[in-house]
Amino acid sequence: MEDKKNHDVDTNKVTDSRNIARKIDSWDMIVDMVSNIILPIAIFFTGYHFSEQERYMNLINMLTKYIVSGNEQERIAGMQLAAHFNKEEDLPNAIMLIIKDIADNAPIEVAKVANKAVNDMGEKKPELLKQIHKETPMRVYFHIKDESQREKAKQLAFKLKETSSLALKVPAIERLDFKLEKTELRFFKQKEKEEAEKLAAKLTELGVVVVTKDLSAKYENSKNIRDRHYELWLTDDYK
Repeated sequence: MEDKKNHDVDTNKVTDSRNIARKIDSWDMIVDMVSNIILPIAIFFTGYHFSEQERYMNLINMLTKYIVSGNEQERIAGMQLAAHFNKEEDLPNAIMLIIKDIADNAPIEVAKVANKAVNDMGEKKPELLKQIHKETPMRVYFHIKDESQREKAKQLAFKLKETSSLALKVPAIERLDFKLEKTELRFFKQKEKEEAEKLAAKLTELGVVVVTKDLSAKYENSKNIRDRHYELWLTDDYK
């Protein structure tokens, strides 16, 4: 009985240690965010000894630093801040174009933040936004259920890019938990139905039979999903 009590006490200590470790990790993350992002912004607003031009250039430099950072949290924060400051500061077009490039090439969650930032900034720059959407390449995200599918999915992505007449990118192959009976090609804008069907036909030529799934009823006006965004969900028998 005494051994069991000691075991319970040891188990509780381990659990408490893990909880403390998690709190320390969370606190470290908060400290990093404060020191790396919030403090420079506070300095920007309280630096009254700077001229307006100096303050503006400091803001541009700060936002650019975060947007192109190798740290994902900083990139996301930088893009969100750019969209916020653009409402008052009228940021250079280059900032919007950098974020647009992230929207075209980043993993899906980062790309969604980038696309929303581009659309928010485009409210003040409608002509630039129109031009961006006109030049937007097709982007197809691959989703797999199991890591054993990754190599074959890579080969499919390569063949699709090399043999298709459609200019497209495959920014990522992501493993997710999902259940489907048939491989799906999902599209999110009604105007892109015809293009989705052409893409499905090309996939069929490459040996992948897909059904197209129209999600425009839910996402037609979403700022998080850019034009020509498609998702290929491969069933677990694709190995």
